[in-house]
Amino acid sequence: MSNTKEWTTPNENDEIDVPDELMPLFNQIGTQIRLHTISGKNEVLTVAHCVRNAQKFFQSRISELEAENQKLRLENEALRYNYETTKNTINP
Repeated sequence: MSNTKEWTTPNENDEIDVPDELMPLFNQIGTQIRLHTISGKNEVLTVAHCVRNAQKFFQSRISELEAENQKLRLENEALRYNYETTKNTINP
């Protein structure tokens, strides 16, 4: 997460500044809370839905990071191969 400062403390206008990368999860959980309030849905079920939303949210972020990591590994291997090839060509 790029923004690690404490963001849960309201400012002087009683507002919080949710980090952009957490906004989708914040909105999903807010929706579940509103549905609970409106429908009177079971609290345990509401919590379960919130946790499931968080699980899906973070799993998708982990998958994105793993894909980026794999891409960087492949690029690094290619650079290392090019370096070794060039080095062997210059200094046989």
